[in-house]
Amino acid sequence: MRCAMIALCAIVVIAIRPADSAEGEPSMRPHIFVTADEVGQLRSVADLKRAASEGPSAEVFGRIQSVAARDLGADPLTPSSPVSGRSRTSIKHANRDYAICHAVGQRILRAALVALVTEDRRYVDDALLQMRTLFDEQQWPDWRDKAHLNHEADLRNGMLSRDCGLAYDWLHAMLTPEERAWIVEGIDRRGIQPFWRAVEKGSSWVDADNNWMTCIVGGLGIAGMALGSDHPGSQRLVEFSLPRMERYLTKIGPQGEFNESVGYAGAMRLPVMYYMARWYATGGAENRLQQSPFPEASRWYMYLTFPPGRTAPFGDAGRGSPPDVTWISAVAAANQDGVLQWFARSYPPRSNVTVNPLDFMCSDDDLVPVSPEGLLPHGVAFAAHGACISERTDWGSKSTPMVVYGKAGIEHIHEHNDAGQVCIEAYGRPLIVDLGSPPGYPLDFFGPNRYKYYNASSWGHNILNFGEREMKGPTGSIARFVGAEFDDNKGGWWQLDLTPLYADVENVRRTVVHLSPAVCVVLDEARSAIDEDIVLRWHYSAGCELSPDGGFTVQRRGVSLSSRVARLDGDALTVTRGHHEYEEPFDRHRLGDLMAQRNESFIEARAAGGSCRLLSLFSAYAPGSQVQPWQRVPGGWEIDTGDGVARVVVDTETLEVSNEKTGLKWRVPLS
Repeated sequence: MRCAMIALCAIVVIAIRPADSAEGEPSMRPHIFVTADEVGQLRSVADLKRAASEGPSAEVFGRIQSVAARDLGADPLTPSSPVSGRSRTSIKHANRDYAICHAVGQRILRAALVALVTEDRRYVDDALLQMRTLFDEQQWPDWRDKAHLNHEADLRNGMLSRDCGLAYDWLHAMLTPEERAWIVEGIDRRGIQPFWRAVEKGSSWVDADNNWMTCIVGGLGIAGMALGSDHPGSQRLVEFSLPRMERYLTKIGPQGEFNESVGYAGAMRLPVMYYMARWYATGGAENRLQQSPFPEASRWYMYLTFPPGRTAPFGDAGRGSPPDVTWISAVAAANQDGVLQWFARSYPPRSNVTVNPLDFMCSDDDLVPVSPEGLLPHGVAFAAHGACISERTDWGSKSTPMVVYGKAGIEHIHEHNDAGQVCIEAYGRPLIVDLGSPPGYPLDFFGPNRYKYYNASSWGHNILNFGEREMKGPTGSIARFVGAEFDDNKGGWWQLDLTPLYADVENVRRTVVHLSPAVCVVLDEARSAIDEDIVLRWHYSAGCELSPDGGFTVQRRGVSLSSRVARLDGDALTVTRGHHEYEEPFDRHRLGDLMAQRNESFIEARAAGGSCRLLSLFSAYAPGSQVQPWQRVPGGWEIDTGDGVARVVVDTETLEVSNEKTGLKWRVPLS
């Protein structure tokens, strides 16, 4: 494959024109993410056909073609169709939710891609069947999600306009003039006209710094590139979108920190698709993906992805969600970056997940994967937006003895009251967890009632709470890093001053230590301005046994986490188990149905007196290992880890975590 970057091939269009061609008129079809003829480093149809028949991408194309073949003869999708990932509530209400609109776009793009590669007219007809249904106002009365009807256009208009536009470009040579005309008319009527009405009415997403803008404005920009001179307003769409997409990139942090929660960072595929489209639109002259923030954002995403393939569920995200590596593949190809290629190849779409056609379009088979071991440090503390921290024993993609991760900040979008959060994964299993988002956004979730739902509340996180109050941290606030240090051989530590994120407290400090391979220690020191209980919760993922001395063991699929909470300042500590429930009236899906009660569980340590020093101890054990409890010994605590006895000693000046057998030691200053 030619310098692939090719790889980048993915998404959209800005016309490639010969000198004598009309403004906005493509010089060839297709011309977005793939070119009819060879053009510099861009990927051609001939390249696409070769990739479909040989090399790693051939297996990906085979999976796409297999699903596309099953689509042949199947009924077109409507808002009431059951598809993977849809809730029964959305099906019942025939809502135009993400799952159904994504499935529609994927069916259209699959058929268009397979038709382009095989030249089989059956796939053209299947794409047209789904588009006719989508354009039919009887079968699809609206493209908007029912929760977004206050906007003239919403996320679905952006998604569907983009995907139909791309399919139009890829199928162009196989369409009759009549077919081209009704496709352009359908995209205009259902997507472009509502978009401009929303712009004229000043919809909040028009100049927003979030995924709504990149999806809607960027999606219509891609549609404009794809339609070219076949639509008279295409150039206006491109010119409207470009400065807004460029301004959006300035909101990404200096180390690539996404400005929303990690779970939403898969939305980086939207600007990646847009600029890949522009790369093709300029005939390969402008490869924006080689510039900041794309390489940095890709590495940030790597650090917040854990083996065997889960992203940090901070904020409004699903627990256990796999990484979206399509955009990583594109950035890897654009930069010929073997480490990013390793990441993309390590976490391919799961076998039971339908492959996105863009996974095939974006992959550069000639780029050799390079392990990050020895090239990227195991731990890093990011400074912007959520200010996430990630520390792992090694870069194993299937399993590693321990990953300790957390955050110091509260994002300004999809924020939860979770500054200071700490989670632990070990040997490929989540053990101490973040609960992610509720099961379907409640209608009032994006407003003052957000923290009535435990997922967003500080009480639903592994942090301190005072009295019965909620953390007060305003969106965009970040706790002060007192210190942080990482060492690939022995692990890492960080210390946060969280005092400003609480009301009526005099001091809140959290120190987190990871001693390689699989010991984690968390020290919380707090003093309230009033005499009240201070509460620490640890949310766990599976079975948990609690002992009378504050010890508890979490077990998930053979992996165990021996744990204990102890109080250092001598006063009483009550340790109990509990679980969350959604309480009326904050227990309903945005369409009015009751949300499923997950009864997510936690260990709660409650300290009276208005001040405390709480020490939380964790040691992970691989399947088949003999699990040991933490033991109180003169001067501290010990545990036989199987890799030597780990010892923890704390006084007013230092926290020391060591292993005499391995010789590893952290001595963290507390004063």
